[in-house]
Amino acid sequence: MTENKWVIKDYEFQGKTEYEMAEKEAETVEYIKANMNFSKGENVLKMYNKLLDKGNFRTIIGYEFLLTLRRHIIKNKMLSEENVRPIPIYKKTGIKKEEREKTEISDCEKEIKRYQLLYENLKAKRTSSKIIIAFLVLIIAGMLVMTFFSDNSVISDYENRIINKYESWQQQLETKEKELNDREKNLKNNVND
Repeated sequence: MTENKWVIKDYEFQGKTEYEMAEKEAETVEYIKANMNFSKGENVLKMYNKLLDKGNFRTIIGYEFLLTLRRHIIKNKMLSEENVRPIPIYKKTGIKKEEREKTEISDCEKEIKRYQLLYENLKAKRTSSKIIIAFLVLIIAGMLVMTFFSDNSVISDYENRIINKYESWQQQLETKEKELNDREKNLKNNVND
């Protein structure tokens, strides 16, 4: 870099701000190139779409890299040219620096509010789920208490039914036995007479 000359990759930038942005983008591009496997087409497509979504590239350095990725996607027939998202070009606007900062702050505030709403919704859901869980635990505890302190459990009910059935059979047998004994006595008395 010479005095009042801001050059990166054959491109000369008009001011320090644009030069610094381009320098950051060049570092990002080098990092991506060093860590991305270009032989896997799905990685290239994901990276391309992710970079477009973030919108971080705003200088010729970033646009050049995006164009390289786009051409790679089309050349390797991952998508047809019509289906590959175009590269959006952000032009400079006549907005003053203070107004730009206000816009950025309002965007940040919107994001903060959005996350606060999400947090509040999750907090409310978590509270209601805790109440439901506590209610269910109380019901289960009540059922366990009833089972332990209740004399009429299902098993004891079946046991009582079986005992009652056997008792009735025993009574029937005793009655039949008594009748038979009485008949036998009567027969013996009749024979002896």
